[in-house]
Amino acid sequence: MHGNSSYSPKNLGPRPAAGFYIRHVKGLTLKDVEFSFDQPDARPTLEVYDADGLTLDDVKAPKSTAGQIWRLEKVKNLTVQNSPGLDARQSADVDKGAE
Repeated sequence: MHGNSSYSPKNLGPRPAAGFYIRHVKGLTLKDVEFSFDQPDARPTLEVYDADGLTLDDVKAPKSTAGQIWRLEKVKNLTVQNSPGLDARQSADVDKGAE
């Protein structure tokens, strides 16, 4: 039997993103969000998989040590505005990409 006491995020293994790992979502908006980290990280700040209707508005995120802010796969209706370091786009579809 598994209870709340047996749950630990460390049991899930390494995370693919330094900030948010977002998957299987519809209609998500991140607005006025700023990421910062104490140590450099090789992972992108955002990893998004299978999203429809993702909006990033005024999102500030550092590049990873590999030079990426995000990694996207199967993202539909992506809108990016007022987000330094990310190309502005309106209702774009991304099958696979990094920036």
